[in-house]
Amino acid sequence: MVRVGAADCRVVITVEDDGPGVPPELRERIFERFVRADGDRGGSTGLGLAIVKAVAVAHGGDVVLEDAAPGARFVVDLPRVEAPSGPGAPDPAAPLDTGEHTTVSRRAALARTLSARRPTRRR
Repeated sequence: MVRVGAADCRVVITVEDDGPGVPPELRERIFERFVRADGDRGGSTGLGLAIVKAVAVAHGGDVVLEDAAPGARFVVDLPRVEAPSGPGAPDPAAPLDTGEHTTVSRRAALARTLSARRPTRRR
């Protein structure tokens, strides 16, 4: 289940499931890159939550893990900003520019940021 709400100067996005939840031994590290639960057979690389955390922090927010009993609840908290208005402001009804150049540039920048923070492997 996904919920979006706003309070004061914040926007809160809550993503909740009714799965097995996050094992206690992973709770402290779940937002680190390449962290996966034992038995994860979904082909996960362990990057999704690290990316969510990096994007939230880059925008002045944060993400936390909460118990959902059963399952897990991830709460993304972001600062609320007003859309620009006046001359030269984007038209909110206009379609978004989905040009590949924008997506590729953002992905490349995020990949560089995450690569710089990559932990060394323990042997």
